[in-house]
Amino acid sequence: MTKKELEAENLLLTQQLDDLRKSYTVQAEELRRSARYINLCEQDTAEPYQMPMSDTIDYHARPQAKEALKRAEAEWLKDVHEPIVKGEGQLDIQKYIRLGLTWQSCDRRDFSKPLPYTRDSFSWCGAFAAWCYITLKKDIRKKIMPSCYRLSSNWGRSGRNRTGGPIQAGDILTVWTTQKGDKRNAYGQHIVLACGPANDQGMIDTIEGNAHGLGPNRDMREGVIKRQRSLEDVARVYRPFEKDFERE
Repeated sequence: MTKKELEAENLLLTQQLDDLRKSYTVQAEELRRSARYINLCEQDTAEPYQMPMSDTIDYHARPQAKEALKRAEAEWLKDVHEPIVKGEGQLDIQKYIRLGLTWQSCDRRDFSKPLPYTRDSFSWCGAFAAWCYITLKKDIRKKIMPSCYRLSSNWGRSGRNRTGGPIQAGDILTVWTTQKGDKRNAYGQHIVLACGPANDQGMIDTIEGNAHGLGPNRDMREGVIKRQRSLEDVARVYRPFEKDFERE
């Protein structure tokens, strides 16, 4: 085999290796999304559901929404991200679970004792939203905020469900993370906070936990991030009532 032929074969093998790496990255991300969704489903069985609350007072809480976004922004600026090494802990994420949801175990495999958070041990997007909305009543944070399914089961048939209307800053959104052509459930797969209404292109700025997006240094990472979501990927929009918050 000539030198030219060897160089051509080497180039072909390099291209094939690059293709394999790209394919592996896409598949790994899909597996992580699936695992995150399974984690949320498992968390649904850890606490009993709370029946839908009355919505006789149709008055929505705007000061609390502003405060929730302020807390979310502060956490984003702290550069909270997932541990690099699997099994390594992260105290900020543990805080969202224990103070936001008031769940003591941060490991979905065992809710009977106060286990710490380690990478991938808990799907904490709802815990982050609950921590930002820390003045919501404890039962709401504990029993409703952990997952998309719980939000839908408890708030889906009340006036808190604002799906289809204009999105406001501080709204709690559940979004689909699978592609539009894929089979999607009715209630979403991931919980985020809207920073404001959708723009003219139908995109919404969000702050999220347990997701991939931009950190405070404008680099891509997994943790507390900012990104844009399409209106087409929004499953449900929730806006708490004034009466859902603790009295001062």
